[in-house]
Amino acid sequence: MCFINGVKCWADEARFGGIVIQITDPSLDERKTEAPIFEDGILKAVQLWSDYRRAKDALREAGLVRSFKSAESDFSEWLVKTIFTGELPTSQSQESWDVIAGDKRIQVKSVAKAASNPNGYIVQTKDRQNTAAAGATHYVFVFFNALAPEALYLVPEDFVRNFSKKQIKQSDLSKTTFKVEIDFSAFSVSPVPDGDTDQRPL
Repeated sequence: MCFINGVKCWADEARFGGIVIQITDPSLDERKTEAPIFEDGILKAVQLWSDYRRAKDALREAGLVRSFKSAESDFSEWLVKTIFTGELPTSQSQESWDVIAGDKRIQVKSVAKAASNPNGYIVQTKDRQNTAAAGATHYVFVFFNALAPEALYLVPEDFVRNFSKKQIKQSDLSKTTFKVEIDFSAFSVSPVPDGDTDQRPL
């Protein structure tokens, strides 16, 4: 039993993790008349945030992400390590590269933006100052679509250092030969509802 903003609720563990919260206070009908959006919104937020935390913890325990930064960033590093049979640096604060694979020191950049956002990766001062001798020899750009990885490009560091624009977009890289042919279609499958084994691509 718990109380959220004075509303008596029952909290229990959900079937696939997270917390399910149900309102048990009969007086809620009167309170809904006063502030239905706030009450419904806060209860939904509690449940969704709990689900997110559990999912993030599960990703960390599985070794798919290593920190509390953007899950897409951590997951991209894991993808690159796996695809190129590399290793992640022992220190998570390594600034020059994220993955070592053979003779490649790879800086990993994830680009996960809303469909309505036309921006790409903004080239930083440190990218302009990077050299293959002392820093990253390559960059890998992982582009996401609706939070699912859809394309990966292995780019020589001098391409990034000397890039004439302020941003590197997927449309820029699609004109090159840098794309690594990876089938990411499994990641774009919708979650399967209970009892439904028919997985449908987004």
